[in-house]
Amino acid sequence: MASIKSFYHNRGHKLAWLTTSHNQDEVINQALAANHFHQVGVISGMGLSLKEWRSELPELPGLKVRAVREPQGIEDFRKVILAGYNVPESMADIFCKVFVDGPNQDITTVQHYVGYMDGVPVTTLTTFTEGDVAGFYSIATLEAYRSRGIARTMLAHVLGIVQQKGVNLAVIHATPMGRSVYPKVGFKEELSIHIFSS
Repeated sequence: MASIKSFYHNRGHKLAWLTTSHNQDEVINQALAANHFHQVGVISGMGLSLKEWRSELPELPGLKVRAVREPQGIEDFRKVILAGYNVPESMADIFCKVFVDGPNQDITTVQHYVGYMDGVPVTTLTTFTEGDVAGFYSIATLEAYRSRGIARTMLAHVLGIVQQKGVNLAVIHATPMGRSVYPKVGFKEELSIHIFSS
């Protein structure tokens, strides 16, 4: 742990260390404390079996969900995700290279989606599918459109799409904002991801 931390610090970078479980391991916690790591957050790891899942959410008038397949869709995705996550302009290019452009190169496993409300791009979602498991990422909604059920309805819609493609298990990492949304679609907390920083 000390050598990994040193590797990052010698290059002028902080290091994040994640642990996953419901019950934290005291030996690991002691090692983290001894190396001056401090807990900075907790994310819920959630899962949903799609074997017999059916959405009970009604359609949302005006919402159209589109898989990103053309340059305009990528531009809409980029604009919404940057605003939805409040990414500073100085970080926009590197953020997009990692979370937008990079994953978009492999359309066999990764698919971006944009939700349009009355023609306006307002929410994003990305799926990463491997075998019969799909991970859901990059869920962001423009602030002016939050608390209307848009992301929740879009999530249910895309769950139906991956289910039809043979996916049996959906997984998602829930931030505090998402913890109240995802259970309404059927996700259940399976583990806690504790984030430490040095």
